[in-house]
Amino acid sequence: YDHQLVGLRVLTVDGREIGTVADMLHLPTQDLFAVTRPDGREALIPFVGEIVPKVDLKERTVLVDPPPGLLELTDPQPDSADGDGDSDAQVVEP
Repeated sequence: YDHQLVGLRVLTVDGREIGTVADMLHLPTQDLFAVTRPDGREALIPFVGEIVPKVDLKERTVLVDPPPGLLELTDPQPDSADGDGDSDAQVVEP
């Protein structure tokens, strides 16, 4: 049940802390953990056996084995390679 999952600590299988389950999202294609990361950002993690090998209600933890790039999708990226915060993208108007 969702209420049993909200508040569980989310850790990678190698012990890295990801955050805390804030909500469960039930989408047409799959369920997702909405995880609040320590810095306040949100990570969405598919609740599928390949990515979530263990949910331990007694220990109040969820172990995740995310594929490469899944957690980095929520990591901030600089707007440009020079780090000045200005986008170097060219805008083309019709």
